[in-house]
Amino acid sequence: MPEQKIRIIFTPKANLALSAIIEKFNLEEPPAVFLQKSREKKPSNLVAIDWLTKEFVLQNKTESDLANSLQKALAVNQQTAGQIAHEVISKVVPLLEKASEQDLTDSNFQSQLAEKIYGKPKVAEEEKESVIHAPAFLNVEDNAKLLNQEREVKPMQSAQPENISQKKVGNIEESGPKQKDKIPQKPLTPQKKSSGPDKYRESVE
Repeated sequence: MPEQKIRIIFTPKANLALSAIIEKFNLEEPPAVFLQKSREKKPSNLVAIDWLTKEFVLQNKTESDLANSLQKALAVNQQTAGQIAHEVISKVVPLLEKASEQDLTDSNFQSQLAEKIYGKPKVAEEEKESVIHAPAFLNVEDNAKLLNQEREVKPMQSAQPENISQKKVGNIEESGPKQKDKIPQKPLTPQKKSSGPDKYRESVE
């Protein structure tokens, strides 16, 4: 039976850890250098560490072997290469996933691997509440009839006048504007004539 090929999968957390190591040791490269290495078919610092990390895991190499490979690929001194190797082994390797090529063709394995890496998908409560459960109609014609009925009923309900005079018919009271109560007026009382002499009338002798 042929030996199955094993693939090393960088999880999102592993990529973040690797990016932090590159930033820590000032291994970031400007776009011009990245393009120049691409034209010369040389790996960038990120790709070089990625390849050497996978090789370290698959071939069961030692930390010293990884440090020597990193020193050549990154053009750094031995001490810096040893520190990078230690960081990669302690922070990146534990976050990697292994899988055979045959397993990666299995949909169940792919689902389990995705759940392991990304976690179970969570349905937000807002999405649950926003789901509308439409009633099941027998056919399209029945659906159209019900919709037309709703459209006819709604205008009739909204077309009721607001001001209708109140009248009592039996026990039913119709709504309408209230009449203003009349303000009772006080009766006018005639003023009594004074019986005494008029002080403004001159006396005639």
